[in-house]
Amino acid sequence: MTKRILVTGGAGFIGSNLVNYLQKKYPSYKIAVYDKLTYAGNIRNLDPLFFNNNSQYTFINACVSDREKLSSAIRNCDIVVHLASESHVSNSLAQADDFVNTNVFGTMVLCEEIVKFPVEKFILISSSEVYGTAEIKPMDETHPLNPASPYAGSKTGQDRIAFSYFYSFDIPLIILRPFNQFGSHQHIEKVIPKFITNLLNDKVIHVENKGTQTRDWLYVEDLCRAIDRTIHYKSNDLFGEAINIGSRREVSILEMAESICEILDKDAEKHIKYGRDRCGQIMSHIASIDKANKLLDWQPMIDIYSGLKKTIAWYHDNPSWYNSLRFPTLKITQTRGGN
Repeated sequence: MTKRILVTGGAGFIGSNLVNYLQKKYPSYKIAVYDKLTYAGNIRNLDPLFFNNNSQYTFINACVSDREKLSSAIRNCDIVVHLASESHVSNSLAQADDFVNTNVFGTMVLCEEIVKFPVEKFILISSSEVYGTAEIKPMDETHPLNPASPYAGSKTGQDRIAFSYFYSFDIPLIILRPFNQFGSHQHIEKVIPKFITNLLNDKVIHVENKGTQTRDWLYVEDLCRAIDRTIHYKSNDLFGEAINIGSRREVSILEMAESICEILDKDAEKHIKYGRDRCGQIMSHIASIDKANKLLDWQPMIDIYSGLKKTIAWYHDNPSWYNSLRFPTLKITQTRGGN
């Protein structure tokens, strides 16, 4: 049966990977991408069919707070996957306006439109950043929400405002909380593509806090598989649930940097430099994915090292893509404590 799927933020990193995944696996599906095309959204991430007046694939260039355009888009879909988000931690430390406007207010507008024009499922892609640094390991969905940056605070607000609409209006909400993603088409402001592209150009890479902070890294294709399972889950049991999507493995930033050096045959001692910690830093993250395994019958299939090799190969083959990227111009003017 053909489904009509709306993907907000579909020209970004995770969004475009999801759209490309769905196109290949479900060629009969109708897919609409809704994206404001900020610096992190890139039309080059998408199939040209989205821009050729194709009846099966539609591109809508708009902000999620644009009620008129959002209303029109939702009326023509069965499933909404909400990925539109401001996501750069450092930028949120400099100026958080866009993070609150897009992540919280935009999600509220989307929820209001879904109340007016019901859909089969509303899948919100939240973030493990809502948890802050791990108080218990592994971190399950009952872990306290302790956001450590304005970005994380806005994702927590997004997560909870959506849940309030589930509670009040019974919208068909399912929240996925991915841990740290990596893969092709990720903006080089993020740590793994930054490391890769610097090393490809024989530049040094800078590791904060000696790289001791740990993350739960997941190759983006595994997240796409989890979203796919959520889209096609046939029971209503998932509505109102929050589900972690991670690898169950804790790896330090330094270990990741060293692995990238190894794959690229670079001298780690020569290319890795150390810098001071930044505000809003999370020191430890590792997911419990028992709930995802139980409810979605999902677990990761691509190990970190294999995912890294795939990711490095993509950046190696696409220098024109990352050399054409735009960057925001925000600058942090104040450190913790006002010093």
